[in-house]
Amino acid sequence: MNLPDDKQSEHLSLLGVSRGRFRYFEVTDTCFGPRDLRVWVLSDYVAQRWCLEYRIKFSGSWIDEVNEFIPKDNFYIFPLALHPHEFDIVYLGYGGCLVSYNLGTRKLDVVHRNFYSHQLLAFVFSPWPTTIPQPFW
Repeated sequence: MNLPDDKQSEHLSLLGVSRGRFRYFEVTDTCFGPRDLRVWVLSDYVAQRWCLEYRIKFSGSWIDEVNEFIPKDNFYIFPLALHPHEFDIVYLGYGGCLVSYNLGTRKLDVVHRNFYSHQLLAFVFSPWPTTIPQPFW
């Protein structure tokens, strides 16, 4: 599968599924310059055409709770997950915190403080009902 042509980040990105649709999620320019969050949806599966849904600059959109213990000009942010059922919610690592971000309302919430990436596990819902094949022994 081809990824979006105008993607910028190779290492701060992820491909996932939200509400049954493929989405590509990246964070750009995390160390210097403007910090952007971009989300594409695969709009045409046959032609592998991606549509940019969101491009959000991070300046000025952070809640006071986060800014109390993470300086606004000195943070490192990276994508972690897409919400499986809520199309507008993404999860980010932000200065040692796990945060959820609503792309529609631009609301950021701290889910957990002092997390480290090795403490996170990806959880994927299986289609239901799922048939379990008989063993062949």
